[in-house]
Amino acid sequence: MIYFIQAGNNAVKIGIAEKIESRLIGLQSANYEKLKVLYVIKGGRKMERRLHFLGRKYRIRGEWFDNRVLECNKIKAIINIEKIEIKLIKKTSKHLKLKINTRMREARKRKGWSIKDVAKKLNVSTLSVHRWETSGEINEENRNKLKELYKK
Repeated sequence: MIYFIQAGNNAVKIGIAEKIESRLIGLQSANYEKLKVLYVIKGGRKMERRLHFLGRKYRIRGEWFDNRVLECNKIKAIINIEKIEIKLIKKTSKHLKLKINTRMREARKRKGWSIKDVAKKLNVSTLSVHRWETSGEINEENRNKLKELYKK
């Protein structure tokens, strides 16, 4: 199957995988932006290469394209003909949240900081930091603040 996964509101990855859910989890663990499966279509390597060729003027790098690739009429037509209903299991999204919250907690511990330390540095409540690390639900603004904080 061929997937179209979007990072935030920007780049779109056109790739191939047998298990889309597993691929999404793997990509998400290496990407700070929230990833979303836009489309899944029938096809193999040949179709993937064709889509890459059709979208070549929007290529950023490798299998990543500017989101304008979705406006290409030939790609739109293929998506409309070959589209498969997307039914990601709820377990997958819970797993992604678990991955995100685990990564937040591990990053904090690598720095040797307590929840209270992080809360002070970000000027938020300790309850907020605790909630982020337990539920994985964090808005983009705070996620970016955390990212910058842990990079230092």
